[in-house]
Amino acid sequence: DEISGSIVKQLDAAFDFYKRNTKKPWHKEGEGTVVEPEYDDIAITEALVNAIIHRDYNIVGAEVCLNIYDNRIEITSPGMMVSGKKIPQIVDYPMESTRRNPIIADVFNRMNLMNRRGSGLSNITNRTNALFHDGRNHVTYTSEDGFFTVKIENAKYKGKTGLIDETK
Repeated sequence: DEISGSIVKQLDAAFDFYKRNTKKPWHKEGEGTVVEPEYDDIAITEALVNAIIHRDYNIVGAEVCLNIYDNRIEITSPGMMVSGKKIPQIVDYPMESTRRNPIIADVFNRMNLMNRRGSGLSNITNRTNALFHDGRNHVTYTSEDGFFTVKIENAKYKGKTGLIDETK
């Protein structure tokens, strides 16, 4: 889908696209229903919000991209880390955060679309990893070639994802 409009409308449309193209399997257990989602909705929202807030709007012709595959979701945003530092592949702790677009961040904060500064990546990692119940990492981050990318594994995918290099 090509999404246009205000950044808030773009966020809503991107989340709707995500919801239409992912599943939430469920089963009955006792007298209740147990939902077993492929992804954590809050983690996906956080990743989309981060992509919009930290995007480098000076890179002409580049866009935030949400790609959904069988085994993962990839969200790519124009712009490297604002600090210029290399990002660790695994982030499961709050880290220092520099806002590239403080006005957009302030608006999203006032709309309760983002949490406290520096906690976004660890929230994405920890909420996603909780779906797997295996003690392993299922989210990776890269910041290279002018783009920041988050890859989030599908918790219900039965094949090998290959996102995490176990040899390192």
